[in-house]
Amino acid sequence: MFKFFKKARISTMVVLIAFLSIIFTVTIGGLAIRNMDKLNDNLGNMYKGDLQTTYYVSQIRANFLNVRLTATSVSSKFNEQDNSAIKTYDKIVQDNLALYEKNATNGQEVNNAAAFKKDYTEYISLWNKNEDNLRAGGKLSSSDASRFGQLGDEIASILENTMELHQKVASNVYDQSNLLYSGSYTTFCIILIIIFIILSSISLLIIHNIRTASKDMIEKIEKVALGDFTVDITYDGDNEFDIIKRSLNKMLTDISETLKGFVDHSKTINVQTESLSAVAEEMSATTSDITTSITEIASSTNDQASGLSDIDRSINKFNEDLNSILASIGEVDNNSREVVVLANESNDSMNGMVSSINKVSTSLANFISKLSSLGDNIEHINEITGLINAIADQTNLLALNAAIEAARAGEAGKGFAVVAEEIRKLAEQSKKSSGEINLIVNSVSSDTKNLISSSDVMSSELSNQLTGINASADSFKKILEEINNVIPQIESIAKSAENVKAEKNAIVSSIGESTSAAEEIASSSEVIAASSEEINASSEEIAAAAQTLSSMTKGMVEAVNKFRLK
Repeated sequence: MFKFFKKARISTMVVLIAFLSIIFTVTIGGLAIRNMDKLNDNLGNMYKGDLQTTYYVSQIRANFLNVRLTATSVSSKFNEQDNSAIKTYDKIVQDNLALYEKNATNGQEVNNAAAFKKDYTEYISLWNKNEDNLRAGGKLSSSDASRFGQLGDEIASILENTMELHQKVASNVYDQSNLLYSGSYTTFCIILIIIFIILSSISLLIIHNIRTASKDMIEKIEKVALGDFTVDITYDGDNEFDIIKRSLNKMLTDISETLKGFVDHSKTINVQTESLSAVAEEMSATTSDITTSITEIASSTNDQASGLSDIDRSINKFNEDLNSILASIGEVDNNSREVVVLANESNDSMNGMVSSINKVSTSLANFISKLSSLGDNIEHINEITGLINAIADQTNLLALNAAIEAARAGEAGKGFAVVAEEIRKLAEQSKKSSGEINLIVNSVSSDTKNLISSSDVMSSELSNQLTGINASADSFKKILEEINNVIPQIESIAKSAENVKAEKNAIVSSIGESTSAAEEIASSSEVIAASSEEINASSEEIAAAAQTLSSMTKGMVEAVNKFRLK
């Protein structure tokens, strides 16, 4: 069960709390209404079945006693006023007897009413029989007097039994009401304890899950913000925090792989730029040799008197130098083309890295969006707690109305008032629990906002890295442009070298014509000098570009080395 709550989503657990609160509130309200209905029925039965009938019996008893006392007085000395009073008392007895018979609810009451009616009718008939005799100054016979006494005692006994019967019924109703109150009180206490235990347990689990997950997330995001991508983010559920951890872990893995590839490519580019720089230095040295050779050739043309042997030796030396130049130019041309290929590959890698970082930025945006969605869910939880508060207020109002009705009922409604008070206390407790839930939700909302703030910092750092990489990509493009400009110049140098070689052959074939050969050699020397200057300038540009590329790759590697990668 603990694993279930640990892996469950926070919104699900909060909805569960709200659902349980509503269920418990409805249950308590239903029990309260049912028990109040029972109490109301008992009060109604007590009023209709006991109080009214008891009142009728007491009226019958009192007026029958008046009839009996007055009849005894009239029997001794007839008085017309007392005789009229007997008839008045008789009418009251008859009226209350009719009402009693109408409201009698059980067999014992009906039997008592029938027995009373029988004896009372005989009693009044006996009185009416002796009325004229007594008015004339006569006396009751001993048998009639004895019968009067016997009927009076029987009627008094019947009325006494009837009063005791109603007292017993009223006592039973009172005992039932007390039993119902005790049972309701015990039930409400048990339900309240169960509600407190369940809601407190779920709330503590929610607080524990949120604090644990938030603390772990914040610690690891702070490490990532410091450049440590070796953070191992573990998750074993499907709640909101596990979804965030899964996305963050994937993002860190992708960034680490991209930066590793970037470092490897940067090292390769650095090696190639060093090779390019060495080739440029070698080409510069070669052009220096060419310049020296041209100087010697010019000196030879101005010094033709030294002899054709010197010219021949110079031409042979020039031939060797020229072959070396051609070989160097070919090597430079090949190296330049390789540099172009490597630079293109590096540019493609750089573009791939930019694309990967853009994906990371998108993932981070999704991460922030999910955090915002969590904030919206928390707002929805606040609405649910508001609904619970409204239900508690309505329950409190119902309890207040019930207490007012109980107060109107007087002494008989005391038990009902106690139940209403317990319902009011329970409603206040529900409202208090809802307030505690609201505090917990506000704490979760605050932690979520802190998490969003940390994510914004990470997004800003990622944007800065993307800007630096874009600048590096622009530098690669410039290097490619410079290399593409150098290649035509190298091809031009190669063509010039071929021309020089052709001129050398012409010099060899025309060695007999010293004047013409000298002019041709002078002309060729000028061409070679110009080409040498161009080669030297191009080699310097290549060396500078290689140095720039090397510095840029070292800077990028240093920037990446600030991060600790997996």
